Amino acid sequence: MTRRALVLGAGGNAAYAWGIGFIVGMFDAGLDVRNADLFVGTSAGSRVAVQLASGLPLQPFFQLLTVPSEQAVKPAPSADMKQLRASVANAKQAGSEPAEILKCVGRIALSTPPASGSARFRSMRLESYSV
Repeated sequence: MTRRALVLGAGGNAAYAWGIGFIVGMFDAGLDVRNADLFVGTSAGSRVAVQLASGLPLQPFFQLLTVPSEQAVKPAPSADMKQLRASVANAKQAGSEPAEILKCVGRIALSTPPASGSARFRSMRLESYSV
């Protein structure tokens, strides 16, 4: 009995999109990797592996990544990483305890405005896709 494993690597959102696109391209060329016996993935690769193991059609995942009308209107805001690093460095230099350093991180997180519900939903749609 031949057993096949598909191993998928990390790389963030770009690698996730690339992985889905590559797998759709292979499928269109006649190679369906969804019939592997084992899926192994790290980070973005684990997200791709979950999509493949779900047995759901590939095309809806691909469309969510490639069709502009399916994309989030604007990305969720992110923390100012330069400010975060500077705040943590200042707290460490002042000899702060770990709890104080974490409070610095918390203050920055609280000052970052949240995404609107609909924008956040659209950005997470791919992970929650269901038939």
